[in-house]
Amino acid sequence: MMNSSLVRSARPAAPAARPLGGRRTSLVRPLHAKGGEEGGASFGNDVYGTIASNANFMIFGSAMQKAGLDKVLTGEGPFTVFAVDDDAMNQAAQKLGLTKLEFMNHPTLVEMVKNMCVAGKVDSGALAAGGNVTSLAGFAVPVSAGSYGGKSIQKTDIPAGNGILHKISEALI
Repeated sequence: MMNSSLVRSARPAAPAARPLGGRRTSLVRPLHAKGGEEGGASFGNDVYGTIASNANFMIFGSAMQKAGLDKVLTGEGPFTVFAVDDDAMNQAAQKLGLTKLEFMNHPTLVEMVKNMCVAGKVDSGALAAGGNVTSLAGFAVPVSAGSYGGKSIQKTDIPAGNGILHKISEALI
């Protein structure tokens, strides 16, 4: 059993006064941080922020940023994003015979990501009606209750501040 007087004496003494109006200061800064942590990026509740702050969609969020959609999809909206998780992005790279790094620098990446984004709100009711929607890349993409561009929709109607998200099974390549 440990002597409690030893434990107390091992603790550092509290500082007598705090600089800068009583706030604590630190000379240690994190080198890398996730969104919202000190020194890290912080994301809003918009469609881009919802994706970029989700650990399962990091590659897709990076691809959106590379395509310049981080600026577009934080706007007023509404927007609809048919998002794919990291596993689906990795599968898309493998189908093209590329490494992840090569895939993120591939000339068709921007068009691929823009094909998965739509100006306007396309909720599950609009998907059930079927037809085509025009992607931000300018292409007509067929939709139905269970698919977007022929890819299975796994989760629908994920709300965001300026639109809606759907999770699809595969990237549109």
